[in-house]
Amino acid sequence: MRYYNPAEWAFFFDLDGTLIDIAATPDAVAIPHELPDLLAHLSLHTDGACAIVTGRSIEAADRMVSPVKLAVAGVHGGEMRMPDGMHASCTKARLTGAVRDAVHELRRRHPQLIVENKGLALAVHFRLAPHLADEVRETLEQVAMLEGGAFCIQPGKMVFEILPANIDKGRALLAFMEEWPFRGRRPIAIGDDLTDERMFVMAKKLGGLGVRVGFDMAPSCATECLEDPRAVRKWISGLLQQDKTSGGKTSLATTPA
Repeated sequence: MRYYNPAEWAFFFDLDGTLIDIAATPDAVAIPHELPDLLAHLSLHTDGACAIVTGRSIEAADRMVSPVKLAVAGVHGGEMRMPDGMHASCTKARLTGAVRDAVHELRRRHPQLIVENKGLALAVHFRLAPHLADEVRETLEQVAMLEGGAFCIQPGKMVFEILPANIDKGRALLAFMEEWPFRGRRPIAIGDDLTDERMFVMAKKLGGLGVRVGFDMAPSCATECLEDPRAVRKWISGLLQQDKTSGGKTSLATTPA
């Protein structure tokens, strides 16, 4: 069993598929009753070095973990609320009318698709119509190409997103690590999807580690693994308990990825 002093570590969590189970639609997720308390106590034990890094908006993330309020990077790092509560936009790029029109025309042709408007990004979920995956991807790629490289396509679990090309979760983690109380610590990045891989890479570059959620055996830059969101929440609870019983040391009891 390895132990780590909580004063040395900073924690970065994805939401969907990491802290909560993925649902059929973005609005259908069930928030575990214990989650806000777990995050509040972990933030307390790390002097506030605990952040959410999610594809959802900051507003949506706040609703999901209410009443606790952490530092948050929303829309994959396109918008950020820093530890001091100040908000920052990490890109000047904005989706054009042509992009929005193309996505909504796709939705009109295929009502089974769910379009999630995140302001800086549009996500097209095809969980209810898996056979449309190729058409969704091809449509978004064509739109992005017409916009001259200002936007990119981000694949995820049963979703493709079109978003500004200069944002990602790795850059968001780095921005947090340059600010107190994250500065000087080692980052632990925890996520379940392709969108989290750059966060894992950045965490390792800064002397920390990535923890992948799920045993799907997909290639990953993470070096540790937890089975599912329930295991993540149990792991957080174990960290807090270890901190109480081991004189201020926090345990990382994960499985190698």
